[in-house]
Amino acid sequence: MRQLKENLLKKLKDENKLKTLLNHILSDKDLDIQIRDNYINVYYKGGNILKISPKSFYIDEMYFNDYNKQNSTEAKKNTELVNKYKKQQKELLSLIPSNPKKYFEQAKEVMDKWDEALKDVVKHKEKKEQQMITLANKCNTEYVVLDIEYSVSRKSDFSYNFDSEKAVPRFDIIAIHNSRLLVIELKKGLGAINGKSGIKQHIKCFDNTIGKDDKLNFVKEMQELLEQKKKLGLLDKSLKIIDNEKPTFVFAFADKEGENEFKQFEEKCHQKGYEGKFIYVNSEHQLEGK
Repeated sequence: MRQLKENLLKKLKDENKLKTLLNHILSDKDLDIQIRDNYINVYYKGGNILKISPKSFYIDEMYFNDYNKQNSTEAKKNTELVNKYKKQQKELLSLIPSNPKKYFEQAKEVMDKWDEALKDVVKHKEKKEQQMITLANKCNTEYVVLDIEYSVSRKSDFSYNFDSEKAVPRFDIIAIHNSRLLVIELKKGLGAINGKSGIKQHIKCFDNTIGKDDKLNFVKEMQELLEQKKKLGLLDKSLKIIDNEKPTFVFAFADKEGENEFKQFEEKCHQKGYEGKFIYVNSEHQLEGK
């Protein structure tokens, strides 16, 4: 559920330390804030630079891992290394109450090294692109990004029970366009349309989850999320309420090659039976309708 309980929402608006922290994050153009189930994730370069919960702050200790010498899976098995990372984690988090600026300066240095080590990893590049899109589509744009990486809960009224292939589908981007909700699957390059994460699988996941939500519970959840984001200053207060209509599933395409690659992508999608609309990610990471 994408929603903060009233207690945390009030603290973020009124409590001095949390309000100062939130204002600092909002002033930093590199940071993207997303509301989760009564906590907030702050994203930076494809990773989660800070988790804000009602009673605690958190950054994954594995960001401190030296990926050039030892990968994350191996490092997690090394008790001595993990204890070292946990100590660094604790020291860094201790800065937040008194000096959030210093926290983010140091945390960015840690995550810059992590980002550099993973620069050729496809999944990491996709996450970075996703976050750049959210930062570029907050206001005065054709599409406004409301959420990213939305997972359909097993407890949801529109959970995925079609088969065991992907019991918890995750959708890349939830956006608002002309007061309507769009569920967007982001693709980078022509190599991203086959296999289990291909065109047909994504359509199937949508049709058997959000697409079958006749009670519009997903829409109601997004309406509440929009209102909370507006209250916290995460999105423009002038944004209109979302219409009570079923969302539309859309593919978005991002690639350095531009228009020619986009046309090829459209053709591939049509060949696989997709008849919906397309969105193109421009050089400024803004979403444009086609």
